Amino acid sequence: PVTLKIRKWDFDEWRIGKIQKPSQEIKQMQEKKKSVIDRSTTDEKEIMNQVLELLQGKDYILESEVIEGIYGFSKAKIKRVIGKDYVLKQVGLTRVRANKEIKEKYGITSKGFPFILVKN
Repeated sequence: PVTLKIRKWDFDEWRIGKIQKPSQEIKQMQEKKKSVIDRSTTDEKEIMNQVLELLQGKDYILESEVIEGIYGFSKAKIKRVIGKDYVLKQVGLTRVRANKEIKEKYGITSKGFPFILVKN
């Protein structure tokens, strides 16, 4: 037999509506209750306050500038917080991949197509 390594959160989504056979009886799996995600933690609030300070007076900011500009948190934690849509919606920001039109609109001269945080 081959063992498969399935991450827990992938397995939870996969098993919804599937049939489980613990013994002789067949039961329908119930959907897990999802917790309310609209509440952000104190770390998320502090990171977003620092992002808003960096964004003051601008229409956009590069994601790399945010990661380098925030102190007191690891870069990985900052990336995770910036990637969460509900945290960005609370402060009125959106995370957008810059394309040619967006780079011309905001006057971005960096190489490549970076992610930017834009005010709504």
